[in-house]
Amino acid sequence: MMTAFPSFGDWAASEGFNVISRQISRVSQSGVHFIEVDLEEASPDPATGDMTIQFCKSGSFDLESEVAGKRFNGRMIPGMACVAPPGEPLHLAGEGLSSFQVLALPQNFLADLFAEAPARLERLEPFYGRPRAFDPIADFMRGFRSDLAAGILEDRLLLDTMIFALLLRLTGGNAADDPHRSGGLASWQLRRVNEALCTPQVANLSLPEMAAIAGLSPYHFCRAFKRSTGTTPQRYRQLLVIDRARDRLARSADCVTDIALDLGYGSSQAFARAFRRETGYSPAAYREEARA
Repeated sequence: MMTAFPSFGDWAASEGFNVISRQISRVSQSGVHFIEVDLEEASPDPATGDMTIQFCKSGSFDLESEVAGKRFNGRMIPGMACVAPPGEPLHLAGEGLSSFQVLALPQNFLADLFAEAPARLERLEPFYGRPRAFDPIADFMRGFRSDLAAGILEDRLLLDTMIFALLLRLTGGNAADDPHRSGGLASWQLRRVNEALCTPQVANLSLPEMAAIAGLSPYHFCRAFKRSTGTTPQRYRQLLVIDRARDRLARSADCVTDIALDLGYGSSQAFARAFRRETGYSPAAYREEARA
C-alpha cells in the first residue's frame, strides 16, 4: 500500500517546532505553498507529499538526508538551497536563530508541468539533500515573495511559467534539448491559443492547459510559442488583456472593478498595478486621458 504523506504546507501549519514566526501562503488553487519561517533552533522536516525547495536567508544549520538509499550531509548557510523530493525527510540540526523560505510543489502540479518529460525532474538529484549556492533560486524567492504580496500570483499562467522556468534552470534545460527547435507554432496552433486567451471564461488558463490547446507539452510549447511571438505565453496574454482593458476604459462606462473581474483579476488593486506597469497610467487616469 502506498504511503499517504501530508503536504508540506499542512504539516508546517500544524506543527509547533521552535518557531518564532511563520507565514504560510497557499498560491491560487494550484496546491503550491510558499512558507517563510524564523526558527530558534533547527529541527527535522518529515517526509511529505511535496517536492520542496528550501532556501536559507540567515543563520546556519547542519543538514542530513537519505534519498533513494544514498546518504547526504552538508551545512546550510545564507544564500544556499537544497531540494527534498516527495516522501523523503530532511534532518536539520543547529542552534541559534535562522530564517528560511520553502517552496512546496505537489506531485500532481509537477506531473502536469512535465507530462511529456517526467525524467527531466530526475536531473534535480544533484540538489537532493545537498546544500548548494545557486543564484537563480535566490532571485526566484525574492521575486516570488514580492509577486505573492502584490496578489498577482492568482494568475495561474504566471505561477506555472515562473516555476517551470526555475525548474528548467535547475535541470539544465535549454533550446538544444528541444527536438522541435527548428520552428515555432503552426498557424492553427497559434490561432487556437489566441481564441482561448480572448475568451473571458478561460482567462486563468494554466500553462499545461494552454499547451494542451496547441497539442504540445508545456516544455515544447514554451519554446515554440516564444519563437512564434518573441515573448512568453504569460507576457503575451498580459498584453492581450491590457489591450482589452484599454478598449473598455475608453469606450464603456463600466466601473474599474467590473472590468478587472471580467478580465480575470482577483481585485481592482491587482488590475490597477498590472495596468500601470504596462501603460504608465492608473485605469482612472487612462480613461480620463482617452476621453479628453
